[in-house]
Amino acid sequence: MAAHLENSDDVGLSAQHFYERSPVLPSPPPPPLPLAAVNDWLNKLAQPSAMTRLLLAEIVPRTAPEQLKVLVRIVRKDLRLGAGAATILKGIGGEGAWARFKAQPHELEAIFGGGMVAAGRPCKPQLAGQCNSFEVKYDGERLQVHMTRDGGVAFFSRSLKDVPATKVIGLEAALRKAFPPLSPGGPAREVVLDGEVVMMAADGTVLAFGAQGVHEQKKHKDATCCLVVFDLLALDGGALTSEPLQRRRQILEAALEKQVRLSDCKLMRTSAGVARAFGEADAQNLEGLMIKDAAGPYVPNDRKVWLKIKKDYLGEAACDAAEVDMADSVDLVVLGAFFGTGQKASLYSSFLMGCFDEEEDAWRVVCKLSNGFSMARLEELKGALTGGDTPLLRRLDPTDELPSWYPQEAKGGSRPDAVLRAAPSDEEGCFVWEVKGAAFTEGNKSTGSAFSIRFPRLVRERDDKEVSDASTAEYIHGLISLKKGT
Repeated sequence: MAAHLENSDDVGLSAQHFYERSPVLPSPPPPPLPLAAVNDWLNKLAQPSAMTRLLLAEIVPRTAPEQLKVLVRIVRKDLRLGAGAATILKGIGGEGAWARFKAQPHELEAIFGGGMVAAGRPCKPQLAGQCNSFEVKYDGERLQVHMTRDGGVAFFSRSLKDVPATKVIGLEAALRKAFPPLSPGGPAREVVLDGEVVMMAADGTVLAFGAQGVHEQKKHKDATCCLVVFDLLALDGGALTSEPLQRRRQILEAALEKQVRLSDCKLMRTSAGVARAFGEADAQNLEGLMIKDAAGPYVPNDRKVWLKIKKDYLGEAACDAAEVDMADSVDLVVLGAFFGTGQKASLYSSFLMGCFDEEEDAWRVVCKLSNGFSMARLEELKGALTGGDTPLLRRLDPTDELPSWYPQEAKGGSRPDAVLRAAPSDEEGCFVWEVKGAAFTEGNKSTGSAFSIRFPRLVRERDDKEVSDASTAEYIHGLISLKKGT
């Protein structure tokens, strides 16, 4: 069972697999459970005194294998639908529903009276766009913290999954110390925080991204996990996402210390002040700056209010009418792979990278990536992409048709030696990689894409991101338009 789970990376799928082969499965399988019955069962499971084993023993004989898979995913808050907002809304209400959502994406918050953010109910983090002019940006892992009245503390990743305990050592106690009960002996406080977890050396310097890993922590025995908090989303039952950022920061100030610290933030009114702040961040080997509207609300999963400034913005690149300076990296999904030559002939050495176009509900090819991989890593990737019972990639013979999800405009371009076995989705466990290059190029005949990246190179593999977290076609078009001033 452990081996199957390791290959599938999906508890629900593994539960279905073994239940189908279990002697306890009724014959014939039971009919579908009514939604009301499922909801009642989930309510029982949510009770503090819930007897989990007994509740599972009660419901499993009443479910078919496919239903058990979905039920497990619901409990784990990981439905793995493999569909974005555009696909779902168009399927339910047609193009009109998607158009209305784009015009008023947050109207659901009004229905729920002040927003859906609450302790124990994570929301997608607010994202950042880019700007081409110049709060400190930390190179750690995005984290959402939920502290509940029963004393519990939960940590969620940017994709709303539980964060391994090894990455947040000591933070639970530090958070409770930072937010004590309002009165002695009173209930714990309900708090929802947005921040970044980093590893901090004994001298106070922030270690590079990835230092939270188990193996990296062994190299830095004197370092400690540190939560850098930059926003407060809810407090004691009240959502604060509609409050101005400046007000949210005021509530946070003076509450945090040492292992839980508030991000460095200053009000700036001149470009000279921003330039000085950027120089200070650079001197500390930090990633850059985040520029935020002090009067702005917190908008989950939105890039329009926060601006990200990194060192790469300072580099100059020659631009012409067809080429746009690539100021920042993008997160792309591996769609396919190409065999190498020479000593790499048996390895996949180049990878077809793509992004999802929400407007067209289709995948787009962005570039062919071959720089940034060691020989050892290419050998590991071949096993990761082609090993197991259900390999991520499938080999294409010359006569094989490209799959229906494959970008239509790219079917006349270079044909990959292997493509994803199924359409990219969170459920398939696809690879998301951060890619950077010299410039965006509009139009590429070899890949058949509307835009591409000149001299692309791998920055890092984003194990903390899923397909739904990757950069979209709309986002990349926005970068190009911003740099061109259109």
